[in-house]
Amino acid sequence: MVVVERQDLDPEVAGQGRQHREPDPRRAVIGQHAGGARIDLGAIAQAPGEGDGPLIEIWFQDAARVGEKGILRCNLDGRSSEVRHRSNPDEGETRMAVSRARATRRAMLGLGGAAVLGAPVASADTDRFPTRPVRLVVPFPPGGQTDIAARLLARRLGIVWGVAVVVENRAGANGLLGAEAALRAPPDGHTLLTITSTHAINATLVADAPYDFRADAATLTLLGALPLVAVVPAGSPAVTLADLAQLAQQRPLNGGSSGSGTPAHLALELFRREVPGAVGLQHVPYRGGAPAITDLLGARIDFMFANLPDALAQVQGGRLRALAVTGPARHRLLPSIPAVSEAGFPAIEIGSWTALVAATAVPAALRSRIAEAAAAAMADPETAGRAAEAGFDVLGWEEPRSVAFVAAETERWGRLVREAEIRAES
Repeated sequence: MVVVERQDLDPEVAGQGRQHREPDPRRAVIGQHAGGARIDLGAIAQAPGEGDGPLIEIWFQDAARVGEKGILRCNLDGRSSEVRHRSNPDEGETRMAVSRARATRRAMLGLGGAAVLGAPVASADTDRFPTRPVRLVVPFPPGGQTDIAARLLARRLGIVWGVAVVVENRAGANGLLGAEAALRAPPDGHTLLTITSTHAINATLVADAPYDFRADAATLTLLGALPLVAVVPAGSPAVTLADLAQLAQQRPLNGGSSGSGTPAHLALELFRREVPGAVGLQHVPYRGGAPAITDLLGARIDFMFANLPDALAQVQGGRLRALAVTGPARHRLLPSIPAVSEAGFPAIEIGSWTALVAATAVPAALRSRIAEAAAAAMADPETAGRAAEAGFDVLGWEEPRSVAFVAAETERWGRLVREAEIRAES
């Protein structure tokens, strides 16, 4: 931790709306604008060296000097950041935690004598968390796999933490819009994000994503996993997966999915690779599983590999026919439906998982605390029971195992995207 002390800043200039630059490169620069304050730490990075550093925290003895809105725009080696202050009225101090700014070794060395390492502030914030309602962003429409998991998690965490955990559905751009909103929020742990395999796939599929999944998203815990199920309308001539493959060789078929780059899309691409001559198989992406299921019920598409919760009720009610599940074995909720390996298509074995993530700018100690709480919440008997009823295999893995799993999945599906030349617009 780096602390820039109040005496390094000129309060007279800070209050007059003018930028103030000390000739000494060890000192920060502050100026008032737009009701906030601007600090340019990049300008004082004079020493050589590279590498990421820790969060920077700036303390002021006079909270009024930072502006009524309490927002800082910080620039660290060219990367801007927006942060908020928290006052400590008992001590007359205000702390500014600079988020989403990567403090390089140059900046730290450039601070010189103004820097004090190891100030015990982050632990205090971690101990107090949460201090207000927590926002849990679901980057997909209500009712799907991610939404179900998020609402179960939010309910339990709200009880444990004693604050509201509010699920916010922000669908769009195949999960990118909601993820961007969550990862750009102030990194204080009060905004979290649920993701699926789709986000790991997007890391390779979407070249111009508004964030870097590998660098900006920190996995906290794997919440649960489930297989997909190959389904067709009840009136379809296909009774088995082999029947569907034969139909694909005879005539064009429209296969739906919950979106480009989703596990449902990749399952379709794996199926295409397993069916020689299926040149007329067309992928039809939807904005979520629910609208795809609606069109499948109306026979406007011919089949899809659906997330199990999306199709379960329709299969059990006889309105859709399940041909196979994509897990390694039959699923307990559909015991009469074969796994893809039994159906003769082991290469289509694919699952969909849901994980809880936070921005990497959230302090590591706080991320670990949230990860432990989330894993414990999924282990709660009532929560686990409800998740199992929806078709989930409840996981609640510890943080290191979850991080390794998501990283491996990101590389695994990245290879498939490249090999199959899958495009985001397909």
